[in-house]
Amino acid sequence: MAAARERGREVLVGDLRRLYERARTEEQKGKRESTNREVVISGQRYYAHSCILSARSNFFEKALTQQMIEGVERVMELRHTATEVPRAAGEALLLFLYAGSTEGVSSSEAAWGVCDLLGAESGDFLELSGCEVLREECTDRIMGEVRREELAAALLRAQALGHATKQLRGLLLENLVWDPARVRPPRRRRRRERPRTSSQSCWRW
Repeated sequence: MAAARERGREVLVGDLRRLYERARTEEQKGKRESTNREVVISGQRYYAHSCILSARSNFFEKALTQQMIEGVERVMELRHTATEVPRAAGEALLLFLYAGSTEGVSSSEAAWGVCDLLGAESGDFLELSGCEVLREECTDRIMGEVRREELAAALLRAQALGHATKQLRGLLLENLVWDPARVRPPRRRRRRERPRTSSQSCWRW
């Protein structure tokens, strides 16, 4: 019984993934066939199916309902992001919407973009079902790829995104503080200048 349910789930996920891939194909052709909505992110257009968007996100459901009432063009633009979101991030978000897969978060750049799209951890701008799974994957991807010398820059980048990266900021700060290579002993102030010989250091500790 359990095996049958799991098999049924796999079939459904496979069908939804094919629907996602079909949307990307129509997007490349520039012609909507099965898709009936366009989502614009940082000036880039993504074709999508309204039934998927509304089922997976309360934000999209409300926006689509409003569009139906007003009879406006079937284009929705996301303007809440603080940065220019790379195309890979938009595709990663849509793949998660369609198939519940985090495979689209294949690089730290895509992860940063998805974090920006998701919005504040406490508020969840898109009101996306299962949002915490996608956010955790983004955090893991960034932490897995960041190098020691990039920790400070990554922390500043996370701070620029505000509440969208609260957990990530904590992890970056923790690694920055506890990285032995970055911990330097404080220098003592010199009380007075003295002539230095060639064997003396420039600083007195």
